[in-house]
Amino acid sequence: MSDANKERNSCVSANVGGTIHVVADFDRNESQIQAIPLHRCTNCQGYLNCFCEVVSPGLKWQCVLCKRVNVVTDPFVYRDNAYRQAEAVEDYNRRTFEFVPLVDDVYEIEAPENFSIKTTEPPALVFVVDCSLEARRCGLLESVLDSVKESLEHAISTNCYDARSRVAFFFYAEHAYVLNRNGSITCVTGPMPIMLKEEMSFNLYEETKAVLAGMEGVLGHFGRIESGHTNLLAAVQLAATAFRSGTIYAFISSMPNSGIGALKQKSTLLPHEEYAKTGRILNSRNISLSLYMCTRMPLEYAQMRPLVVGGGQVYHYANYDGTDPVYVEKLHSDLRNQICSKTAYNALLRIRCSDGAGVRHVFGNCIERGNNLFGYPNYSPSHSICFNVDVGTRSEPVYFQMAMIRVNQLGIKTIKVQTIRANGSEGGDPLYSAMGCFQNAVEKELVKQGTGRVFLDQSLKTLFSTGLDKTALSTYFSAYSKNLVLDQSISSDFRAYYAYLFTNSSIEVLAAMSYPTLINVADAEVALPLSQASLVSDGLYLMDSGVNLYLYAGEGYDTRGLFSEEVTSGVTLFDCFSDNELGRYVGELISYFTERRAIKPRYILVLENEKSSYGEIFRKHLYDDPMRGLPSAMEYYNRNIN
Repeated sequence: MSDANKERNSCVSANVGGTIHVVADFDRNESQIQAIPLHRCTNCQGYLNCFCEVVSPGLKWQCVLCKRVNVVTDPFVYRDNAYRQAEAVEDYNRRTFEFVPLVDDVYEIEAPENFSIKTTEPPALVFVVDCSLEARRCGLLESVLDSVKESLEHAISTNCYDARSRVAFFFYAEHAYVLNRNGSITCVTGPMPIMLKEEMSFNLYEETKAVLAGMEGVLGHFGRIESGHTNLLAAVQLAATAFRSGTIYAFISSMPNSGIGALKQKSTLLPHEEYAKTGRILNSRNISLSLYMCTRMPLEYAQMRPLVVGGGQVYHYANYDGTDPVYVEKLHSDLRNQICSKTAYNALLRIRCSDGAGVRHVFGNCIERGNNLFGYPNYSPSHSICFNVDVGTRSEPVYFQMAMIRVNQLGIKTIKVQTIRANGSEGGDPLYSAMGCFQNAVEKELVKQGTGRVFLDQSLKTLFSTGLDKTALSTYFSAYSKNLVLDQSISSDFRAYYAYLFTNSSIEVLAAMSYPTLINVADAEVALPLSQASLVSDGLYLMDSGVNLYLYAGEGYDTRGLFSEEVTSGVTLFDCFSDNELGRYVGELISYFTERRAIKPRYILVLENEKSSYGEIFRKHLYDDPMRGLPSAMEYYNRNIN
């Protein structure tokens, strides 16, 4: 098993038709904030970085983006006076200097006092919770309040927020409700009132514990609601009137069916206009919304997705049961990780390129501001930054630089810089070229169904004309063509959710979703082809598909030595392995696949002898085989090589 995608913080595609695709895990590694001088190019405003050449004796440096030679007041200090020979500039800089921007390709510094950055309010954590009849039937309301309580208590104990941070609680069924400072609950039924945050929010450190202790009263209050109507937009719009900057954590159990945000089931992936309007309101107020879909029925998330465009995260819990520890633990883990992660607020990202190159498109949950500037009311460390760049036919290296101005959870204003080099026309790993094509295909599919697969077929023909490995390309494109995002027979909720994942996730998760890693537990060093032919009836296998981790036991495999109790196929916690060599080994393998994963995958046990639906789901990842009338990977190769 390769660790390449676990350690990588950026990947670059081949130059295909004059376009390069870049994926950067901007916040993969937590960087120490440096209190050092800021050095920028006087011509293009790019930042000093490890690819810049310092002109001896250290009073000048050359910008890699525009080649301008810049002068510094205080010279860079050399460790020694050795001259650079044939080694790359970045290697020489790391050996010669200690100044962080010349040593690291990613660094973060405190923003100077006079630096232009919008003053932000302290973080606001706003919870918008479904309290409808369905939410109570599936146990969502109670399990969410328990998870919020534990997550906030952890945030308080670890002091991970600004001391002025606020917390607020909104609820919704047919109408919107707000929890007041005195513990009472107000129902809003008429025109949307203008609310002051001081009237309905609590200081995270000084007041929240008392509020959380009284949540039993909240459950009792909503226990009398018998309405099956839900009006998510009413609660979101109400919350948006009170805050400028912050995060809304919205929990939903069923499709909104009341008010202007009422939805109807459609096969389209296009957004609903009222949700697009509300998304623009949130963005204008620097509020990010993250959506937790805890559902036992279709939601029409595709129509709601404009709500999360401002850097929001999306979580999907199909068949949610708030009384089942498997679902509750996953929800709690995700919520606590998001609340306690190093979220950046009011972030602005500028992407600069070498002279002659230009950004064509940025993917994912961000707001385009123009002139290669992109806004993120929240920027999550679990997200990546993906973009296309027009570079023409040049063969020399091309440089891309991302600079994000932001405010962290403690109220410190910083600038984070990452610089990436693409080696001209060199292809590199074919996975990253295929991944870039698929991200483009996903966006086309969201606009018009059926166009994604057409674009993939055209892209594969183009890539076959490059020097990339054609067998590998055929394998990846075979997998992408069978991905559920492009399968119109699949629920639009799943398709839109996976579209979100494919345009926002980290490189490691993207790689696993693109072509899952399948291993035989008996020989875990070798990844197997995704084919039924790789599976033997008495074998035990692990498959990492990015968001799901499968443990598959063949029909002839005896699980009694692996588990300490009787098990069945389904979503699981993997908490009952036997305390023996095999049980410990499988537990270690699972830990290996999930370590440092920003979002914990869902664990699924598949016992082939049960012939369950989970076996069918597992086999849908065997992308090398023909499936649903689509050719095998080898057929893809033969069809395009001729």
